[in-house]
Amino acid sequence: MIKLIVLLTTCALFLVGCSPPIISANPRSIVFQNGEIHDEAEMFRLANSHCRSHGRYAVLQQGRKTRPTFECVE
Repeated sequence: MIKLIVLLTTCALFLVGCSPPIISANPRSIVFQNGEIHDEAEMFRLANSHCRSHGRYAVLQQGRKTRPTFECVE
């Protein structure tokens, strides 16, 4: 049982590094770190999940190439 817990914890730590880094998040928006984001679908999934927790949905703000920003709208 302990080996299983250690294995799951190790896997979880590796997976944390795979998601786009979040700079800021509040009920109205979420901002991702500047840099190359290789998986835009994952970024949108995270933004939409964050916004849905506040009863909203995510919309990418245009013109924000350096720091992808999603607005949470009703």
